[in-house]
Amino acid sequence: MFTINEILPFVDSYIRNVVSSEVRKALSERTINASVCATDENDECDIQEAALITGRSVATLYGDVHSRAIPVSRRGRKLVFSKKQLLDWKTPSMTADELDQQSSNYIVNRKK
Repeated sequence: MFTINEILPFVDSYIRNVVSSEVRKALSERTINASVCATDENDECDIQEAALITGRSVATLYGDVHSRAIPVSRRGRKLVFSKKQLLDWKTPSMTADELDQQSSNYIVNRKK
């Protein structure tokens, strides 16, 4: 018969391996290739898929919908997102020079 102190290192190692593989699997499922979304025949998606596309949580997306910060349509009570619009929304609209200028203006004009 084994004691708990003899079994514990094996259990710890097993749990670490299982958790590590599950985290890797979950992260790989969250990664969506933008080209696949853009070429998909069905441009519409639900909030779960929108969360995967944007990299935001479902709760954060509900907040964005409430504040009208994200493009969305409704079919009755169901939220319907356009994959193309999500990808456009996710991509910054400013060029690098515009971002540099905006950050420089902020630094100069901020209250000290």
